[in-house]
Amino acid sequence: MISCRYFDESFDTENCHNYILSIQCSLNGFYFLVYDTISMKYVAYYEETINCATPFQLKYEAELIIQKEEALKKQYRKVNIEFKDTVEALYPNSIVDLTDLPDVYELMTEKKNGYTVLRNEIIRGEISLAFSIPEIIIDFFKKEFPDCNFYSGGSYFLDFVFKEAGNNKVMALARSKNALKASLTDGNKILFFNNFYVKNDSDCLYYTLYIAKQLELEKNTEILLMGDMDAHGDFVSSLKNYFGKAHFARINKSFSLSASFMQKPDHYYLPLTQMSLCE
Repeated sequence: MISCRYFDESFDTENCHNYILSIQCSLNGFYFLVYDTISMKYVAYYEETINCATPFQLKYEAELIIQKEEALKKQYRKVNIEFKDTVEALYPNSIVDLTDLPDVYELMTEKKNGYTVLRNEIIRGEISLAFSIPEIIIDFFKKEFPDCNFYSGGSYFLDFVFKEAGNNKVMALARSKNALKASLTDGNKILFFNNFYVKNDSDCLYYTLYIAKQLELEKNTEILLMGDMDAHGDFVSSLKNYFGKAHFARINKSFSLSASFMQKPDHYYLPLTQMSLCE
């Protein structure tokens, strides 16, 4: 079922060579976002709920979506792909060689059969994030978009947090359906990062307060909120009551959202908008 389908009046299928296409997919959803590098504006957003039991089914659903969406048949300046998974692992570059990455990833977490381990560098030359994607999904998108790049959600989430937080100590939270990402950064240091499976606001609040307790966070710690969060829901209301500096993230003023996106607040599209800006 299509939840959102927004196209700015300026969107031009003949101008896709100036656009960056970002696709995010999982077993329960398919999203894409288009960024115009000339106007520095996000000009298209698509969100569809799907229900797949396996990556093979996801490939089939993705094929159907690409067949019906003319915008996905064009050649873009750049195409970024994320397969949403809660399994990501940070590691220092100095102790892990790329040839050993699959084995190290398996030690740190659970590598599934039929998945390929990839990495994104988080702090250049220092810290990387390992993640895995089903081989069938990699092959499918490489066929559709031969020069595409693969990203983990944690990589552009942390990229946004670093840019937004500056030298401050900040706890950032991003929710996307049944996943909650959480980080604690202090300047360019990552003090904590993890993903949690959540079903509702109560789960989100439980994990957030558990992290705060374990890390001994003070009530004046800045809390940066983004993703699929209801400004008036129990989770956000409780956080704002507990932490004096809990607030929603905003898209950088250097970039703009199409007016057609305004049915939802800025923070809803974060951190997905950051994937378009990844190098």
